[in-house]
This record gives sequence, C-alpha cells and structure tokens, in this order.
Amino acid sequence: MKKFLLLLLTVLAFTFSSEMEQLRELLEEVKKAPPEERYKVMNRVKLLLREMNRREREEAIREIYRELKGERYEREEHEREEMVEEFEEREHAREELHEEIEERMEEKFENYREESMEKEEREELEDREEISEKPEGVGDAPDRGDRDRDRDRED
Repeated sequence: MKKFLLLLLTVLAFTFSSEMEQLRELLEEVKKAPPEERYKVMNRVKLLLREMNRREREEAIREIYRELKGERYEREEHEREEMVEEFEEREHAREELHEEIEERMEEKFENYREESMEKEEREELEDREEISEKPEGVGDAPDRGDRDRDRDRED
C-alpha cells in the first residue's frame, strides 16, 4: 500500500511539473504572439488550468502573474504583505491602548468608590459625635405633634 501511494504521488508530481512546464511554454507563446492571435493561446492556457485541481490551479495562476507582470507583481505582493503587517501592528497597538485605558478607568473608579465610602464614613462619624456632644435639652425643640398633644391635654 505504501509503495502504491509513493508511486501515485510521484506520478502526480511529474504530471503537475509537466503541466507547469506546459504552462510556462504557453505563457512564452502568449508573450510572443501577435495581439490578434493571443486569445487562441490564452484559450489553451484556460483548458490546461481547467484540468488541474484547485491547489495546482492556484499555484499556476500565481506563476502566470509572475510571468506576465514580473517584478511589478512581486513588488505589489511584497507591498500588500507589508500593509497587512502594518495593519496587524496597528490593531495590536490599538488593543493594548484600549486595555490600558480600561485598566486606568477601573483604577479611577475604584479610587473614587473608596474615597466616597471614606467620606460617607467620616460624615457619619461626625454626625454621631455631634449628637453625643450636645447636652440634653439643648437644641431639642419639641416637634409639632408634641405641642398639639400638650394643648389637647390642657383643654
């Protein structure tokens, strides 16, 4: 079974390499053909591509671009890769900045909450101290309900 698979892979690799060689030859023909004849050669290229599987076709199309566009294609591909890297770097920096801002906001909120709780505790303590410092009867005005009851009793 292993020998069969190895033989099959070898045949496929040879077939693919011969198809790629055919493709290169056809591309040279396209370059050399007069404009009114190019469509015929391109049709042969299309037929060859149609016979390939998806992965082979993708590789062949890259090869076509390299052959027809040459250095410009490679430069454009390199520029695209640089743009993707730059975008990813910016995205990473943005995420880090977002995390830092979130941490600062959480820290500020926690500080504010602690300060508010401390302030409330101080105010409560001051209120209790004021109440305990007042002598009895001073500042204790009877409420209106007490006066009304006293008046009712006198009547």
